[in-house]
Amino acid sequence: MCFGHRGAEAQRRSSEVLFLLFFLTILLCVSEPLCFIKRRFFQSTRRELGDIGGKIMSLTKWSSNLEIGIGCIDADHKVLVSLINQVHDCSNLYEELMVLGSVLSALIEYTVYHFNREEKLQELCGYSQLEAHKTSHHNLTIQAQSFYKRYVENPADLPVAEIKGFLRNWLFNHIMIEDFAFRPACLDNKDAIAEVTAMTFMKDHAETSAPVDWGRLSVLIIDDNPNFRLLIKTVLRAVGVRNVQEAASADDGLKLLIKRPVDVVLCDWVMEGMHGAEFARRLREFDDSSLIVLVTGHAVETHREQASASGVIGFLQKPISVRSLVDVITEVLSK
Repeated sequence: MCFGHRGAEAQRRSSEVLFLLFFLTILLCVSEPLCFIKRRFFQSTRRELGDIGGKIMSLTKWSSNLEIGIGCIDADHKVLVSLINQVHDCSNLYEELMVLGSVLSALIEYTVYHFNREEKLQELCGYSQLEAHKTSHHNLTIQAQSFYKRYVENPADLPVAEIKGFLRNWLFNHIMIEDFAFRPACLDNKDAIAEVTAMTFMKDHAETSAPVDWGRLSVLIIDDNPNFRLLIKTVLRAVGVRNVQEAASADDGLKLLIKRPVDVVLCDWVMEGMHGAEFARRLREFDDSSLIVLVTGHAVETHREQASASGVIGFLQKPISVRSLVDVITEVLSK
């Protein structure tokens, strides 16, 4: 009996040891993949969010991580993220400062529109933190306007690094935290979403000017500065233009227009190889339907006589605003 008891005890302990070894083996096999998955997750997250303490953001591409699931709000955020990215691309060169002024102006104009839409949505959905959200919107708007005022007063002294820090905070704290907070209160309210989706950008302009079917308009942007082309394209998309082409030189623009005219051509005055007036003169040799708007960083009156004689019918002065761009397109289409 004693021997049998000892044998059973030994067998039990042997089984426990074998089970323990089996468990440790499984743990060792699983732990490394888990660490790998965890490491890959945080690496991916850092790539998505960027280094908050350094660059304005590494998140230069829109991703599903930024979507709150409300179509019109996500569409607005795409425009704002694009404009914020464009600020990051502007340097201290004179021409880039001209682009920066235009980006800041467009950012402020679009922000006011977007904030009104968000606040209306929250009001319709009975969001409990509406007043706090309004306060956050007000503070962001005031700070953005103060930067633009400093730009107007002295572009060369504009604190670009400070602006980038402000916009970094805007992206990470407001869009990715505060805006996600109202998602549960609004996501399923289809009637409210439909009402705010119907809100149009530059509504006051549409009510006081000749109607323009922006969705059917075709525009060609000719400018040797890729940042400025991107800005114009972003603004045009925001007001509803879908058919937008780009050319980095007057020669490239002419090649496109030989194939197919457009409704409006936005052409920079100062470009290597061919300036705006010469481009207009050559375009009129084979195309008298595309309406030409000359874009310049100089006083418009400096070029008006020469450009008008070449077939230019509209002028847009840098730095531009959304309103000045919309106004000049509306004006030339009405002629």
